[in-house]
Amino acid sequence: MKVEHIYDKGSGRFNEDTYLIIDDERFAVFDGASPLKPYQDTQGRTGAMIAAALARDAFAVERSSLIEAAREANAQIRKAMHGANIDMSQKKHLWATSAAAVKLHGPKAKPDFADWLQIDDSLLSCLE
Repeated sequence: MKVEHIYDKGSGRFNEDTYLIIDDERFAVFDGASPLKPYQDTQGRTGAMIAAALARDAFAVERSSLIEAAREANAQIRKAMHGANIDMSQKKHLWATSAAAVKLHGPKAKPDFADWLQIDDSLLSCLE
């Protein structure tokens, strides 16, 4: 199996996207979604950047399933918004990220099967 990736920054001022590759077995991309009410922390990171990074970090930890990783990502994003005093009753304030993740099972040269998870508009495709 040959694994390749391309990472191309978008046209916006900030790059709110990130990705994860672990041992050619776990792969994920996260596309941070800017809230309608802008937010920046003291380091200049937007809510979308923070959400994408927190999701990436949650998926980087080995878990029982990709769904469990998504649940942990949601919990971490919610915790970060609470810590930043974000009014979570207002949807326009919420931080978010879309995601696509794959976890391969079996030998690296020829995996037996894969788990996959797709959230929002991050698309999964497979080329042979």
